Amino acid sequence: MVSDNVAGGFRWPADRLLTEDERRVWRDFNQTAAEQPPHALRLLPWFARTARDNRERTAVAAAGRTLTYGDLDDRSDAIASRLRAVGVGPGSVVAVTATRTVSPYPALLAALKTGAAYVPVNPDDPAERLMLMLEDCQAAVLLADSASAGKLASLCEHLGTCATVEEGPAVAGWEDWSALPQANSRVEIADGPADGRTAEDTTAYVIYTSGSTGRPKGVRVAESSLLNLTHWVIDRHDVRIDDRLAQNAPLTFDPSVQQIFPAWVTGACLVVMPQEALLDAFELLTWLRQEDITHLDIVTPHWLQLLDAAVANPSHRALPHLRWTIVGGESFSYQHTCQWYEVVQSPGRLNNIYGPTEATVNATEIEVQPQLRAGKVPIGRPLPNYRLYVLDEAGELCPPGVQGELYIAGAGLAQGYCSAEATRRAWLVHRVLDGRAERLYRTGDLARMVQDAAGEWQLEFCGRADRQVKVSGYRLELEEIEMAAKSCRGVRDAVVITVGDPPDQLVCFVVGDEDDPALIRQQLSAKLPSYMVPHLVVPVTGMPLTPSGKIDHPRLLQELERARDRGPVAAATMSEVEQAIAEAFSAVLGTRVTSPGDDFFLLGGSSLLALRVAGRLRETGLALRASDLLQHPSVGTLAAHISARPDES
Repeated sequence: MVSDNVAGGFRWPADRLLTEDERRVWRDFNQTAAEQPPHALRLLPWFARTARDNRERTAVAAAGRTLTYGDLDDRSDAIASRLRAVGVGPGSVVAVTATRTVSPYPALLAALKTGAAYVPVNPDDPAERLMLMLEDCQAAVLLADSASAGKLASLCEHLGTCATVEEGPAVAGWEDWSALPQANSRVEIADGPADGRTAEDTTAYVIYTSGSTGRPKGVRVAESSLLNLTHWVIDRHDVRIDDRLAQNAPLTFDPSVQQIFPAWVTGACLVVMPQEALLDAFELLTWLRQEDITHLDIVTPHWLQLLDAAVANPSHRALPHLRWTIVGGESFSYQHTCQWYEVVQSPGRLNNIYGPTEATVNATEIEVQPQLRAGKVPIGRPLPNYRLYVLDEAGELCPPGVQGELYIAGAGLAQGYCSAEATRRAWLVHRVLDGRAERLYRTGDLARMVQDAAGEWQLEFCGRADRQVKVSGYRLELEEIEMAAKSCRGVRDAVVITVGDPPDQLVCFVVGDEDDPALIRQQLSAKLPSYMVPHLVVPVTGMPLTPSGKIDHPRLLQELERARDRGPVAAATMSEVEQAIAEAFSAVLGTRVTSPGDDFFLLGGSSLLALRVAGRLRETGLALRASDLLQHPSVGTLAAHISARPDES
């Protein structure tokens, strides 16, 4: 059935038409139909053939351990047999704890071998959030490695929902997945599943994103969409059997999908980035070089940190094996890409990508050329078998150059959310061009069609139409953080805003009896994943409102400035380490820092600026990672932390 209204209730009149030339621009832009290669297979047969031909080659390297393709195939067979024994099969969902070890990889592959979908979960996330996700996706089994099985089993036992498969998710915590004995009988993979389901019908994975209702949303992605993406990644970025692909994205973050499967079906090696390299760009540069990484897929904030680290470390700029750097998640400028090409010594090319989780990781791309120096990098053109449209509030196509809301159609669209109601709000069917009904995903992103220097039409990202933001590469709904804050003890009201351009600080204003920001952040840490916990909590006596009754954001920013002005009284003396930290804060933040109590984030710091502070302090001989500053944000607490580990200087 064709919808006659968008999710927001705007009518879609049939009498508004673009000129024929404008329609031709949109038609040409969306001429993306591409057939899969003649040898194309379903995902599991494709992997099976690769594993059979490359049993001794390394498939996964993580935390000092490796799995060959033979290991990965055999271990996943063993786990699949156990999953079937507890009733897991086609249509089931298997939860897998996401850690930076080799353990999760045979487990998620085993889920696929049973015909189930996998859903990665972070064992360090708050218990309430974990249970909500497991119940929402109706997970049949939760697979946990030895490091997290006890914790999760105790959680499920405490909540009384994980006792058996019939009553809820069951915990199967096997001591070491990578050391499981070989299954009694191998899992036979035909060119199609025995149950007759098509790739379009088969859910490959579920990834959770932030939700505006206060509940995370599980995105269900079909195998056909995953295959379309995998073919594109391999073809566009020339993935070869001898390549080493960095797996830096957490398994709970959808870019991990385009890092894992292109490696596994080509026989390349997936190299899992250690946590210390993920959190510190200086160590990341060293790791990329030592591991001979050929493909790095990275979110924009981390890439900018890597660029800063390369600028500050001439001796670490050589990355001779890096052939492709794939950047996405937030806008950046040609000034950054030009500097990257000038500073980083590698043969690599740089690709800017765009896409929400609901469109199977990516929907557009553009290769950025070294000679371009000015302006914002566009998000490019559609991937094969994708179509993108910019629509106005009435649901009509916007002429080229006119800003509107971005909608996505085509092979990459997810099947929907686990929640039918959430699916109904975000996906719709509509006639956009030439009377053809298409299923569309409403992104909430603003965009427009622009022409590049060569006269080719590209999409330019113009911001958000709602309160969804991206901070450090993570897509966040501010309403979800606000609802968590309002549920904190002693808090009656809360508003969350972002500060910075692009946004790099989350600031939560609270009204209530509790006026200790540290205690409120502590409560929020028990409710939200770490990347959603606000950097700053600012108590206010009441929320400032406009005459129309809406939140007065300029006055909230004034409250933030007053909070910064109320900083600690300057200390008469500071230790040598405190003085060095204060000087680094002052230089990076452009403000006078005079007290051990001065807080980096209260003074306007961000994750990117933390890297610059770390770089300055390293030049003085002080051992510091950017992640240390995120955990110890004041001059005094950071100095104490550094002084407690003098052996790392």
